[in-house]
Amino acid sequence: MTSTEEALTQKLSNMGLQQKFLADGSHSYEHYSLPASRVHSIETQESSTSTVNTSISVFPDSSSTSVHTTINFPEGEKDDPYSRKHRKEQHTIASRFKFTRNKSSSSSIPTLKSFSDHHHEVKSHGSMMELKRFFKKSGSSKKKNKSDSPTAVIRHSPDSPSSSSSSLKNMPFGEEGFKKYGKLGRVLGSGAGGSVRLMKRTSDGTTFAIKEFRPRHANESQREYSKKVTAEFCIGSTLHHPNVIETLDIIQDGGKFYEVMEYCPYDFFAIVMSGKMQKEEIFCAFKQIVNGVSYLHEMGLAHRDLKLDNCVVTNDGIVKIIDFGSATVFKYPFETEIVEARGVVGSDPYLAPEVLTLKTYDPQPTDLWSVAVIFCCMTLRRFPWKVPRASDTSFNLFATKPTKEEEHSYHHPPATPPPKDAPKLTIKGPWRLLRLLPHESRQIIGRMLEIDPNKRATLKEIWDNDWIKNTPVCTIHNGKVIRGGTHEHTFVAEEDAHLESYKNGDKNKK
Repeated sequence: MTSTEEALTQKLSNMGLQQKFLADGSHSYEHYSLPASRVHSIETQESSTSTVNTSISVFPDSSSTSVHTTINFPEGEKDDPYSRKHRKEQHTIASRFKFTRNKSSSSSIPTLKSFSDHHHEVKSHGSMMELKRFFKKSGSSKKKNKSDSPTAVIRHSPDSPSSSSSSLKNMPFGEEGFKKYGKLGRVLGSGAGGSVRLMKRTSDGTTFAIKEFRPRHANESQREYSKKVTAEFCIGSTLHHPNVIETLDIIQDGGKFYEVMEYCPYDFFAIVMSGKMQKEEIFCAFKQIVNGVSYLHEMGLAHRDLKLDNCVVTNDGIVKIIDFGSATVFKYPFETEIVEARGVVGSDPYLAPEVLTLKTYDPQPTDLWSVAVIFCCMTLRRFPWKVPRASDTSFNLFATKPTKEEEHSYHHPPATPPPKDAPKLTIKGPWRLLRLLPHESRQIIGRMLEIDPNKRATLKEIWDNDWIKNTPVCTIHNGKVIRGGTHEHTFVAEEDAHLESYKNGDKNKK
């Protein structure tokens, strides 16, 4: 026995303790119940009946001594409402709240197997964003010993991949991926942002439009690509308006991204190019598009790629705006400052001039310019110009201000017709285009096609226009279609209803 142990034994014997040798070679010191005054003299008068039981173990392979003390407190008052006999009986603790030591290690960190069995059960149809917090990148440099870190058990359905890495790669964003919707069908249209295909759900026959996003560019990282794709989905899924397409889901399958949308059976471009639209129908469709754009701008969002191709029509003649891949937020909630856009975004004939000439610009007037061009296309069934540049003859003449004499001659032609060999009059300025449009639309369309975006008509001015206010419009209210006026909407045959069919028709003609 060392001098330290002898001193400890002497000190404990003075307290009435006796030494006891255990089978594992350790020493146990135990004593009989002692008055509390021997241990805590300061409590002698208040708790003379309390006792203290102490046991001390000295381990032969360690210089440390473990002391365990139990205090038996005196009984309380007879009628104490907080005494043990008045407490509710404690139920058995659920197994998921019990933590056990890892037997394979001396570490005191508990394992979470029982907890994870109840709370970390993840099915294969879970959200990709929810799954990411359970998986670590394989290239992570921070590796931990399994025995030194909590472990979580993740359960997969029978048809899900067994490994976490394959789950992260192949797990769909939407519930059960394509199993929820059916199989991909024929292509309805395609463009720079991807292609749109038909899909019919086998369970109830519901038809969806599935957009397959474009492949990742060579100079584009996977992170950048995923961000762009999910951003378009996030924007679309927050928009709910009769004249805006409903975005329902996003799916990742085989490294590709798919966006699930409501299906509209007609492309607006195909209807316009049929040449069968009546004037009242054109006015109704135009006002519906203005309605949709007004909603987007109220949400602080600019579309930036408005065109005939990005509008679809339901069986009830409701026009809906689609494709938010180029959309930008120009105003955030609780802020008044306009965030200007940058870059050439959109299709050439529909672009506003400032998109090509300015580094940054307010995207609101550019949307309104595009809407005016859409109206011209509906009325004329052709583009007013190919691109809004001075190099384009049609646009250059539109943007050139005529002299007063020339402008007077446009509105007051001579009483006698000019001779046949006289040079043909070249009309300059906005009148060159506006004279071809319906009379009632000329004033506001001219204001929407102002070259200077600061002078261009605003949405307020558009809605205050008498022609716009008095134009009957079809819409949806509380899920029911409300007819505006007595006009009928034009529809085309199914084989000619979509852009892809129209393109194929052009190829066949060639």
